[in-house]
Amino acid sequence: MKKKKSLLNIFLIPILIIVFVQGAVPFLTLIFSGIRSNMENAVIGLDSHTVENRKVVLENDMIEQWSSVNKESDNLSSALTKVLSNHQMDMQGFMGSGRVQEEYLETVFYDMVEVLQYNSTSGIFLVLGNDGDTDSEGEYKGFWVRDSDPQTKTASRTDLLMERGSKVLSQNMSISLDTSWNKFEQATDTAFIRERADRAAETYEKARIEGYPTDGAQELAMETLLRGLHYSRYAMLHEVVENEFANEVPEEKQEAFIHKLLPLVGNVFSVYDLSDDNFALSSDYDLLYTELTGATVLYIGEYGV
Repeated sequence: MKKKKSLLNIFLIPILIIVFVQGAVPFLTLIFSGIRSNMENAVIGLDSHTVENRKVVLENDMIEQWSSVNKESDNLSSALTKVLSNHQMDMQGFMGSGRVQEEYLETVFYDMVEVLQYNSTSGIFLVLGNDGDTDSEGEYKGFWVRDSDPQTKTASRTDLLMERGSKVLSQNMSISLDTSWNKFEQATDTAFIRERADRAAETYEKARIEGYPTDGAQELAMETLLRGLHYSRYAMLHEVVENEFANEVPEEKQEAFIHKLLPLVGNVFSVYDLSDDNFALSSDYDLLYTELTGATVLYIGEYGV
């Protein structure tokens, strides 16, 4: 028994003392040497340096990009002055002339798109006033272009989408129309929607497995989801009725009128491929638009609204 106690005293107690000392020395050193406060100061300094760098970046953005808003305001004013001078028109006349407003929008549209891409912003819009009552709902000339990838600037402008505005503007600069322009025949087909959603999910999972980043996988999934749905018969006919027959077909009757006319112009649509995502930018778009306008004229002349 004494032998066991002796071994315990010889080995265990010294080991415990050594472990305690080894643990206490770094702890005491950290407290009394000032290392802890130095580490805290280093972290604070690093944070301050990061904040200072962000401040410089933000200031540069304000100087190089944000300040260009004033420049573009001057350019818009200059273009407006030129249009008014060409038509010998004052502002009151400009606000009452849709045709001149469209000419002005065509004049400034290119520069506005360039501003959008240069400033790495998510969108740009311009809305012109008219001689109507601004306190009530109304239609206004203008445009809204969205940049789906503000950090990337592409010469083909494939990252830009026309949300609102004249399709002539989108055609002139080969900017695709966003899906919000369209109402598809399959909008109430739950089986179709479910099948497309499943395919899009499979595309996303496969892309991630193959090493695509999240943004790239999402882009592929959206392409699968919207393939062939960038333009619809309903959207095309609605555009024709809204633009060309606003006086003949009141707004509150347009929906019913379009649904009544749509099945009767199926043969007009049959020779055009609306599943092409760039259909709105092709010459076939203009041909179809003209044919639908003629068909609508004949229908109204024969059957009325």
